[in-house]
Amino acid sequence: MSRKKDEDQSTVEPSGKDGLLAVLATLDPIDDAFPYVDETLPPLDDVEL
Repeated sequence: MSRKKDEDQSTVEPSGKDGLLAVLATLDPIDDAFPYVDETLPPLDDVEL
């Protein structure tokens, strides 16, 4: 993406027509561990169908 600034306004414009998948393919993998977010949730209710 390219950015240009005209006076008090900023504009973000697409830089090409490669598409999202092509851009994502060029990114490095994320090595960070994602937290386990379910541990803070309350227990589920029993549901009767």
